[in-house]
Amino acid sequence: MKINILFLMIVLPLIANAQRRGGDMPGEHLEAFEQSKLIEVLNLDEETAIRFFARRNSSMNEIKQIIEKRDDLLKSLKDDIQDDEVETGEKIISEVFKLEKEILNKRESFVRSLSDILDRKQILKLVFFDYKFKKEVKDILLDRRRRGPPPNRGFD
Repeated sequence: MKINILFLMIVLPLIANAQRRGGDMPGEHLEAFEQSKLIEVLNLDEETAIRFFARRNSSMNEIKQIIEKRDDLLKSLKDDIQDDEVETGEKIISEVFKLEKEILNKRESFVRSLSDILDRKQILKLVFFDYKFKKEVKDILLDRRRRGPPPNRGFD
């Protein structure tokens, strides 16, 4: 029962936010699904789940900011390649690698910070879950790309 209440506390704001922005956001549904599976896999009670997701969300926001910086640099790298700006491009690549290291360090720091919330086995489960979940999502996306768009069934 507590898990259902917690699930609703997590999912309802995501759904409400998606509706305010004008429709379903597949990434948000995926995130809500991931959170519900994490609660199940890690066997989190309500209090632990709240503490865990607060820390996780904070960490993910920091990582997203770094990813945005990296992506901006990669976009400018594309322009430098087209303009034959090799020296500038090499500097950008160095900065991209620094940001990639920073992302890995943030992820490691997050996992290591969980020892006051999760036990050691739960931390191991989390790391494996993260790997497995990302791999399965990637495999599904690649499979969809290989098969092409679904056929038009006349419902449009």
